[in-house]
Amino acid sequence: MIVAAPSIIRDRRAATIVEFAIILLPLLCVIFGLLELGYQVYLKSVTAGALESAVRDVSIGNKTSKDIEDRVKSDLGPLVDSQYVAVQVRSFKSFSAVSSAERLTDDKNGNGQYDPGDCFRDENDNGRYDTASTAGRDNFGGAEDVVSYTINISYPHLFPVSALFGWSSRGTVSANAVVRNQPYAKAGTAGIVCA
Repeated sequence: MIVAAPSIIRDRRAATIVEFAIILLPLLCVIFGLLELGYQVYLKSVTAGALESAVRDVSIGNKTSKDIEDRVKSDLGPLVDSQYVAVQVRSFKSFSAVSSAERLTDDKNGNGQYDPGDCFRDENDNGRYDTASTAGRDNFGGAEDVVSYTINISYPHLFPVSALFGWSSRGTVSANAVVRNQPYAKAGTAGIVCA
């Protein structure tokens, strides 16, 4: 049987397949994008919880940086490979010193910025002036010290739709907690340095 051309044009039996093919790609992009965002929100929530749990244990004392890193990585193990997890620990003498430059005690020229010869409170006892990005010590500090814990996770996206949305090729999640260590020993004080 030979079908005439006008009857093919009027035939609507396969129209649903064509319509489905047209909407399939946008639909999959939306679904994968929502799954990716959901994963990132869940990972951030679990990361914050793991950090808070580890910080409670560490603030009591007798823990090392390896202990907190192992604890956090084991809590995050089912969600993200440990190679993508970085833990940073910095200690300070007070909450006001966290993420701020060391305080000037004598500003010789009065410009409000450190210049050679100015005196400052040496919060990390290294003998040199530290800016906000270099302040603190890379350890848990001592009794009554304030400790900042930061977890950074940079992981490959679950689905290959990041380029379609203009995202980077890696997802990032971070969590931060700042606590004061328990007074399990006598606390030290910061010295004044004029250099």
